[in-house]
Amino acid sequence: MIFLVLLGFACIVAIELPVLIKAQYRRELVVFTILTGAAFILSILLALGVKLPYIELVLIETFTKLGLTIK
Repeated sequence: MIFLVLLGFACIVAIELPVLIKAQYRRELVVFTILTGAAFILSILLALGVKLPYIELVLIETFTKLGLTIK
């Protein structure tokens, strides 16, 4: 399963990274790297069987602290 995660992310990076570098999109490259890295770490953790908390609870708590409501 971990091999499939590695293969999938390698394909995504191999397709997207050269385009961003060639077009010199530096900010987009940084955002792509951060988001892809976070998704990669979470995917590896899930493939290893680590139980992760529901993100919905974190989002509700954050929006509530900011004074925003979710409808």
